[in-house]
Amino acid sequence: MQAALANPPRAAQCCSRSKSSSSSSSSSGSRQPPSSHTWTASQAPPRRQPQQPRMSAASGGSGGGTASPTHAPEPAAPLPPYYQLSLPVYSLATVGPGGASPTMNLVTYAAPISLKPRHYALGLYLNTLSWENMLATRMGVLQLLGEQHAALFELLGRTSGRDTDKLAELAQRGVPVSRRDKDGIPLLGDSLGWMELRFAAEPVNYGDHDVVICEVTDWHTPAAGAGGEGGAPRPLYTGHLRQLGLLP
Repeated sequence: MQAALANPPRAAQCCSRSKSSSSSSSSSGSRQPPSSHTWTASQAPPRRQPQQPRMSAASGGSGGGTASPTHAPEPAAPLPPYYQLSLPVYSLATVGPGGASPTMNLVTYAAPISLKPRHYALGLYLNTLSWENMLATRMGVLQLLGEQHAALFELLGRTSGRDTDKLAELAQRGVPVSRRDKDGIPLLGDSLGWMELRFAAEPVNYGDHDVVICEVTDWHTPAAGAGGEGGAPRPLYTGHLRQLGLLP
């Protein structure tokens, strides 16, 4: 972008210039009338060059892009390292005593900590229905989600089971849900698999979460080809949720 400046007249247009005689001054301070002079094309005064706007570093300057008269934008503040990781996304299914208050939520604070026997460390957000159920029954089912479950992010991750019947809402959306015969824990029919977790130690509080060590006492993985014609679905990771704008 160039600044718009009016060009001075060409030679076809004339301008006058005052010329004072070297003998114009006298001891009395009188001055001779100025003589007029007409400029020719060869004598025309130099043209003033138009000022170029200041380009930002992002415009590329001579790279052919449009120059911006503003300064380069301030770089965004870097995110902490833990926001750069892509973690698996689970849904924790729980019930209260006697199979009451069935619910599901989203869990990303889950990590294996031993092989034999297999144990997981699980972070439970305080005062949620899932937290209350699991502390009462000392067990739950951790379901591995697929990318198709990203559409359930708001329902499972940002809606309280105390305010919304999540199982009824899932059924209304056409999401297949069943309940286990032995304890009534709800299961997504299209999860990529699940692990039954039972307390191996008492919960320990860390800030806004209780951390509990659980032993994997049962598990299930769907048979190959259960994903239908499109093949097996891909596991859901937090990186995919960030791409969708659902996580920072």
